[in-house]
Amino acid sequence: MATLHTRIGPADHGRRMSLDEFREAEEEPGYRYELARGVLVVIDIPKTPHRRVVSHLFSLAANYKRTNPGVIDYLGGGTEVRIWKPGMDMARHPDFGIVFLNAPLDEVGDIQPYLVAEVVSPSSKTRDYQEKRQDYLDYGVQEYWIVDPLQRQVTSLTRREAGTDATWAECVAHDGDRLESPLLPGLASTVRTCGLACDVMRQPEKPSRPHPSRFERVERERWHRLPEDLCVRFPTSSWITWAGSPEILRCQAEFPWNHRLVFVSSTGSDSDGGPSRSGSGCASAPDYCSLGGTWTV
Repeated sequence: MATLHTRIGPADHGRRMSLDEFREAEEEPGYRYELARGVLVVIDIPKTPHRRVVSHLFSLAANYKRTNPGVIDYLGGGTEVRIWKPGMDMARHPDFGIVFLNAPLDEVGDIQPYLVAEVVSPSSKTRDYQEKRQDYLDYGVQEYWIVDPLQRQVTSLTRREAGTDATWAECVAHDGDRLESPLLPGLASTVRTCGLACDVMRQPEKPSRPHPSRFERVERERWHRLPEDLCVRFPTSSWITWAGSPEILRCQAEFPWNHRLVFVSSTGSDSDGGPSRSGSGCASAPDYCSLGGTWTV
C-alpha cells in the first residue's frame, strides 16, 4: 500500500509538526522550509543581494580551506548543512556552514557543523538574531555569525562552556573591522570582504519597457495574436541587449512582450564566425526573430 505524504506550502506557515512529519512531508517548490521547535516556518527564496553575501562567505571559506589544508572538511548551505534536533522538533537550514575534519555526528547521524552563518534580511531579523541564536546554542554549534547587510556588521557568537551551561561570547565587528574566528585561526578578512559593500548589496535594475514608437496600437494587438514560431522581420537599425541572470531582454524595437524572443542572425553566425547564439553585450539586431511563446519578459 502506497504511503501518503503530507504536502506543505506557504499556506502551512505556522502549522505544528513533529520532526518525523517534517522529514516525510512533500514540499511545494519555490520556498525554503524550516521547523522551529515544532512550528513550520515557510521562507521566500532569498533575492540577489542576499545571495551575493552568501557567495562571498563561500569564497572566503574556500580560500581559507585552500591555504590551510587539514582543517575544513566541506562547506555547504541550505539543506546541505542541516541543524536537526529530534528532541526539540527542530530543523534549521543555515545560509552557510562549515563542517570541520573529524567532527562528531549529531543525533540524526549527520556530521555536525561547528560554524554556521545567517545573512539577515528585513523579514528575518527576529529569526536570525533571537530564535536561531538559542537554537544553534542548544544544538551544539561552536560559532555563529550573524551577517547583517542592513547594519553593515557581523555579530560573531563563540560558544563558552558545554552542555546546559553553555552561553555565547559576543563580538560585533563593523565595516572595516577585522573578522576573527577561533575555529579559523589566521583568517585574513574584514567585515567588508564578507560582501557588505554598497555595490554588492545593490538590487539589480529592472528593465524598462520601451515606449512604443514604430507601430500603431492596432498593429501591436495583431502582433500579440501571432502564432508560435512565426518569423517576423525587424528593422535593421534596431538593437538588442541581454542583461541579468537569468537573461532579461530589452529591445528598442517594439515587439510582443508576452513572447519569448530568440534572435537568429541573417547569416546564421555571430561576429566570431561561430554559430549564432544569445549572450552578453550589444549587437546589431538580426533581420529575423522567432517567437517561441515561452517566456514573459
